[in-house]
Amino acid sequence: MIRTIVASIVFLGFVGGGFVLLRESGTVRLGRKRAVNVFLAYTVLVTGAIGLSQRTSLFPFHMWTLFGPPAPDSLSTTRWMGVDQAGEEHAIDFRAWQPISFWELRQWFDRRFPRLSGTQQEVAAQFLLELAEHARVRGREDLPIGNFDRVLGPLAIPLFHTYRPIWNQPTDVPAAPFLGLRWYRITWNRAAWSDPERVWRAETPTSELHYEYFARP
Repeated sequence: MIRTIVASIVFLGFVGGGFVLLRESGTVRLGRKRAVNVFLAYTVLVTGAIGLSQRTSLFPFHMWTLFGPPAPDSLSTTRWMGVDQAGEEHAIDFRAWQPISFWELRQWFDRRFPRLSGTQQEVAAQFLLELAEHARVRGREDLPIGNFDRVLGPLAIPLFHTYRPIWNQPTDVPAAPFLGLRWYRITWNRAAWSDPERVWRAETPTSELHYEYFARP
């Protein structure tokens, strides 16, 4: 709550400074120069404070890390697979989850989904299954998948985290309807740093089933 109040004050200060600059644009040159200096000083001080504190961002200011942390010994990601009536698994295009981005969905599943009750998990899984099936049908009919680029098409600004589309034409899309979803955790183990011949060579990824859901008949 306190951080929300502080973030609001910082943001209002930034917006207020912008309005002051607009008002000073028609006044004498000295007054506008002073307003610009105050606005720049405010921006630099707030940005510096956030950087030194290493706290989360206070929009529109952000703690951009200058140096990244050491590479971990293992890397992991999430993969959702659609399951048809024959039990065959199919990879799902990341655009199927829009207007939810794949990165947001992954974070939510890692942090929030395990805290839900069994009934709540089924409701969420059913919603995701409907999104995946809706995208599959549109892909088979050669219609656009997702809605982020429905207006500007290829000229639309991409998401910060981009993923490669896998349903580029109808023949790429599974023909059988999705009756279920499986959520896997894919992990790659990194080689030991002390071995010069193995450094940064990714080992064979391991796959672990974390959750599965099938629609009720």
